[in-house]
Amino acid sequence: MGIIKYKRAKNDNDEIVNIEEVTPEIRKANKFTCISCGQELSACLGSKNQHHFRHKTEVDCNIETYLHKMGKYTFVKAYTECLAKGKPFIITLKRKVSCVKEGNCQVRHYYGSYPDVCNTYGWEDFDLTQYYDSVAEEQTVGSFVADILLNSSKGYPPILVEIMVSHACEENKKQSGYRIIEIELHKEEDLELIESCQLRQSEPTERDYYLDIDSRNTRRNKEKAPTVKCYNFRGAKKELLNYFKVYQFAIYKNNPSRFSLNETVQCGEKDKLIERHRKENNLLYEILFYNEGLWGAGRFVFGVAKAFERGFNIRNCFLCRYHANNENRFTQEEDKPFFCKLYKKLQTKPQCNSTQAINCDAFVPDKKAYANYLLFSDSYEEITY
Repeated sequence: MGIIKYKRAKNDNDEIVNIEEVTPEIRKANKFTCISCGQELSACLGSKNQHHFRHKTEVDCNIETYLHKMGKYTFVKAYTECLAKGKPFIITLKRKVSCVKEGNCQVRHYYGSYPDVCNTYGWEDFDLTQYYDSVAEEQTVGSFVADILLNSSKGYPPILVEIMVSHACEENKKQSGYRIIEIELHKEEDLELIESCQLRQSEPTERDYYLDIDSRNTRRNKEKAPTVKCYNFRGAKKELLNYFKVYQFAIYKNNPSRFSLNETVQCGEKDKLIERHRKENNLLYEILFYNEGLWGAGRFVFGVAKAFERGFNIRNCFLCRYHANNENRFTQEEDKPFFCKLYKKLQTKPQCNSTQAINCDAFVPDKKAYANYLLFSDSYEEITY
């Protein structure tokens, strides 16, 4: 096996000491033994190498046993000190956040094929000492034995803390419903995570995946950071999530040929927008679009055509049989979206604003002229006031 080096050992009083605490005087007065195998260790305090405990002879010692015992000891020691000194012991959990309107939201229904679209994930800190005031090693809970058990005099369900070095938490334990914090240690330096009293739920990364492929490669696995996995903790919380924009088209009560595209709100504010418009009482008709893919001009012509089809008395060139799409509309000189087929007869400019139909004697609405503007089929909501 070779000579194995550790940073921690037991002294004559069966207390675990860190090599950083050992002076030449303490070394002289104590006999140190290995936490894993119980064999005698030497405290190496030289000036060239990092201080460490070293087995005096070649032994069959198990680093995994050492890490597992030290993980339990370090957690209990750190947590007990937090309780005694009133310091926090933090666990940071990744939690799903769902929109409070998810179940009855028309905007949500448009994205129905994406089940997680109205959810997000956020991080939340919990000070365990505020809920759990008792910590102990190797405790029985139900039919299981926990490496460490956190109990609460306030009635909170217990938390099982499992130290993973080589064997992951059993599947039946994870499926039991008990809250579990599993801390995976790879090397002695990982104990510093527990000593920091700040645990954070880990997320799998691509790097972790490739390191796990070759689990027999000891050197590569030593590069892995300690991980924290959490099971059976509190589920999603509810918030109003304003993920999507809602775009408006509206016609005014005092002039049906006057339109509005000014209102744009987040999806969570949609109901407030409708309520406000009802109180203001200045709109005849409104369409709310839930898709950003239809740009402003597209929403405008769809709204004009749909409102006219619904029976509102609108005069607009997009409805007229004599308008045609302007193929040169994206040039600087001719940037209007259409031109009038009768511009020579009417002696007007070929390109004009669509509202010129209000005062145009040649205006003739024709569904054949505007039917293609109604082909938009994505989600929208119509409101008649």
